[in-house]
Amino acid sequence: MTSPEQPRDWEELERKVALREPLPDTVLCPRCGAPLQIQYTLHSGRTSVGIQCDGCSDAVRLCRITASEVDAPTLREPPAHGARLLLVVEQSFAIERRGLLVVPDVDLGERSQVSLHVALRRPEGGVLHADALAQVPLLSGGARVRHVHHVLCFQTLSKQDVPLGTEVWLLGEAEGS
Repeated sequence: MTSPEQPRDWEELERKVALREPLPDTVLCPRCGAPLQIQYTLHSGRTSVGIQCDGCSDAVRLCRITASEVDAPTLREPPAHGARLLLVVEQSFAIERRGLLVVPDVDLGERSQVSLHVALRRPEGGVLHADALAQVPLLSGGARVRHVHHVLCFQTLSKQDVPLGTEVWLLGEAEGS
């Protein structure tokens, strides 16, 4: 299977992003050829996309994706029967020897730690299955924070695997949780 072609200009790039058309793994700036960062953000049911190029004067471009009434239900269809949407990734942090933490946090009940099987639906539409460790964060003295929800950590994935806007769907708990 061949990778999608690079957009020829900013207009084509914005159209492809807004319509969620396939993009190459590394999208290059149509003006200067530098790699672009494309960040999807979901807020109050609306998705915004920031396209950033550090190599030219068009440092950041923003566009809003508005789903039509017809498309809206398909955006939230579970990737597997019985899956439950946990979160849409708004931010992520790669932490050495820990893994990739994603934001926002989620409420998974009283247990301080649980291993989960999840499906990750990326903004371009691909689905990746992975295991995540959900933990309640620790305070500096080792005490658990009671009012904070669980933080999801992916020990084998990178920021490129889980771009902003990725939907995280709970498939079930891992064995021995």
